[in-house]
Amino acid sequence: MISLPKKDRVVDFESEVKKSAAESRKTWLVIVYSLLMPGLGQVYNGQLQKGLVLFLLSSGFGLAITLFSLGLPFAVLAVFFLLTILVLILAIVDGIKTARKFKYNFQPKKYNRPVVYIAIYLVVGLGGDLLASTYIKHALVRAHKIPSGSMETTLLVGDHILIDRSLDSISRGDIVVFEFPSDADKDRPRDFIKRVIGVPGDKIEIRDKQLLVNDQFVREEYVAYRDAEILASKVGPRDNMAALKVPEEMYFTMGDNRDYSFDSRFWGFVAAEKISGRAAKIYWSWDSENSEVRWERIGQEIY
Repeated sequence: MISLPKKDRVVDFESEVKKSAAESRKTWLVIVYSLLMPGLGQVYNGQLQKGLVLFLLSSGFGLAITLFSLGLPFAVLAVFFLLTILVLILAIVDGIKTARKFKYNFQPKKYNRPVVYIAIYLVVGLGGDLLASTYIKHALVRAHKIPSGSMETTLLVGDHILIDRSLDSISRGDIVVFEFPSDADKDRPRDFIKRVIGVPGDKIEIRDKQLLVNDQFVREEYVAYRDAEILASKVGPRDNMAALKVPEEMYFTMGDNRDYSFDSRFWGFVAAEKISGRAAKIYWSWDSENSEVRWERIGQEIY
C-alpha cells in the first residue's frame, strides 16, 4: 500500500478547510437576501422549500392587507401588517441560525449561485409583486384623492380613499367614482365622486331642496345644506327640478354638499359603463388649512 507523505496529507487537509470556509454561509448575506425577499435567505442556505413557504406567507399577508382593506377594521389591518413584519424577522433569524450551523459543512446545491438568487428575486419577488399590484389596481382596488368639497361632510378635501372596483351591482346611496360625462372626448377624462340618488327606472324630482324618489320624499341624513336661499326652477335645477325618469343603464347622482355640488341636476345621467368603483374606506386624511393629519378619519368606512 502506498501512502501519502505526512506533509502532503496536512496540505490536503488545509486546502479542504479553506474550500469549506469559502463555501460556508455568511450571515450578512442571509440578512441582505432576506430583506430583498423573505425566504431568499433560506434559498441561499440550501433550503428551497422553506424559502418558498416563507415567501408565500409574506406575500399572502401583504396581499390580504390590500384585498381585505375594503372590509376589515383598521385594527385588523394593523394585525396583518405586524404579521408581515414578523414573517420577515422569522426569515432573518432562521436564516442566521442555519448559516451558523453550516459554517464548515455546507454542501452547495445546484441552485446555490448568485445568478440564481438574482433571477429568483427579479422573477418571483419583483415580478410577482408587479403582477399582483397591477391586477389589484386595475381589477379590485384603486386609490382616489378628494379634490373638492362637493361631498362634504361625508368626504372632506384631503381625504384619500380606497375604491372597490369589484362592482356586482349599484344601489341607491352608494358613493361612486366615474368619468365625468362631458369629458368623453378627452384623452384623460376627469374622475368625479358622487352619491347615487336614482337607479334605472326611478322617477327623480326636487321640490324646494327636498328630494323625491318615485313620488316619495327621501330622508337624507348625510346631506348638508349651506345656503338658506331657495332658488326657483327658472334660475336653475339646484333647488327645484321637474320630475324625470332615469333611463336604463344610467344613474342619477348628487353631491352631499347639496347647495355646492356640480352633479346630475346640471349635466345629466351617468352611464353604468363609466362608473369605475364604489368608495369604500378612508386610508389617509390631510387637513391642508391647518397642516395636520385628521387621525380620527383614518380607517373610517364610507357610507
